[in-house]
Amino acid sequence: MAERLDAAAIDWVVGGSTARALLGFAATPRDLDLEVAEEAMHAAASAIGLAAHRDEDPHVTSMRAQGTWGGVEIDLIGGLT
Repeated sequence: MAERLDAAAIDWVVGGSTARALLGFAATPRDLDLEVAEEAMHAAASAIGLAAHRDEDPHVTSMRAQGTWGGVEIDLIGGLT
């Protein structure tokens, strides 16, 4: 996944419990949260074979794409406000 995002020249960052685990905290990730800039969201989702959609609730707005990659649940988020 990193190779595909990098090849598409998309800046990305790991977030959520996976980021905490990588930093040494006692966390057991159940999925992989990735964040990108909103303007890169469609390209990022396409690069990893997902479809992006607008996700809104009373508290947050973002672009989001969800799916499975190699048996791991993926949550790709762009433009979280």
